Amino acid sequence: MKFAEFKTMDLYDQASVICDEGVLLSERTEGESLVVLYGVGSFYVEVFYRSADSEILKFRSFQSVQFLEPYLDQIDIDPLILCY
Repeated sequence: MKFAEFKTMDLYDQASVICDEGVLLSERTEGESLVVLYGVGSFYVEVFYRSADSEILKFRSFQSVQFLEPYLDQIDIDPLILCY
């Protein structure tokens, strides 16, 4: 799936692609929303759910890694640090 193709799809078709091809990467909260991050091929999609009832509010798709910054504090690098 190419990013440009995904962007031209309607929300129903985008949801199908996320379910079929998306890889769950992380999640976070933003205000009253649960935001779930998926990797889809060479791009990312955030799915915003209303916390109260899990209704999907919107999708935000992007290619730039700068939008991954809110997730970086969740990565535990302790296992990667070698102690001598």
